[in-house]
Amino acid sequence: SFLETLRRSIGYPFSDSSPIQCVVCSENGFDLGTFGERAAVASILWRNGISCEFSAQSGVMMSLLACLTSKWEWNVEMLLRICAIMNIPFVVVVVPHLFRSKHAVKVRAATMHSSSGEVYNYAGSEDFVPLSSLATYLLERLKSLKDENDDVDGSLQHLASSTADAISTVQMQSHHANVDCIYVEADQYFDNEHKVSKSDSSQWKQVRKNMKSVSSKMINHINKVFDPSTGNGQSIPVVAVDLPFQVVREVGSSVMFNGISSLNSNDVNGKDMGSKYPQHKKTLRTLSFAMDTVCRRYKKEVSLFLYSVPCDKYDLITITL
Repeated sequence: SFLETLRRSIGYPFSDSSPIQCVVCSENGFDLGTFGERAAVASILWRNGISCEFSAQSGVMMSLLACLTSKWEWNVEMLLRICAIMNIPFVVVVVPHLFRSKHAVKVRAATMHSSSGEVYNYAGSEDFVPLSSLATYLLERLKSLKDENDDVDGSLQHLASSTADAISTVQMQSHHANVDCIYVEADQYFDNEHKVSKSDSSQWKQVRKNMKSVSSKMINHINKVFDPSTGNGQSIPVVAVDLPFQVVREVGSSVMFNGISSLNSNDVNGKDMGSKYPQHKKTLRTLSFAMDTVCRRYKKEVSLFLYSVPCDKYDLITITL
């Protein structure tokens, strides 16, 4: 690609993945007026294991200045180009009025994919991200970059594992829910305790994508209704299943009043869910196994969300054990 050609022409031994994962700047680059805000954002990222630079006097930036003229002017577009060359994937832009009034920043990717390979992000697309979820957002984006490139490097997996407790704490302090997605298909189900791989399903990438999408949607739903900071910090079970919402509502009622076994029993009067919806019998059986697994993690009762994937609707149920 153009960027690879440019890196080779410079003659500097850039690594495939920079030790710096993002640069924190303002719309004017590294101006003195936003130094405090940039330092605060960098502190949030450092606490969550994300390496970043926020000052022109940092090691990475000083090495650049040594090669450039004194007329060099920092700005967002120039920083994006430099980050693209140096394999620094993201630039966090602090806009003072947004930072103070909305407690949010802008995030731009340094590169984008094209038919010719990796190129500078000339489209200028950016995301508006609250400070409370900035670390989680960047970690997810870093993982996505790794999945897109089908990279077997385990450095990001180690990063995610080593910062899981810190992220959970930050989410609780920031009033953000933490969900545990169990994804149910006709023949099997998947959860976060065992990461989905090629050996589990031929559609493993789609399963991962679906689980990630469902978790994101449910976090948004929960944060609109609940204040998870009043809880005990335990993950909220979300059982996502490929069933119409009408069936999901009946499943919830059946489980609460007749028990999980009502999904997979053979009632002579045809009152069990499998007899009522024979076209969904296999999925209902697998769903009963998944819900039984969830309930074993709790002692007295468990509240969980049943999520209808095709209808994008959910039902909250409580099961007494």
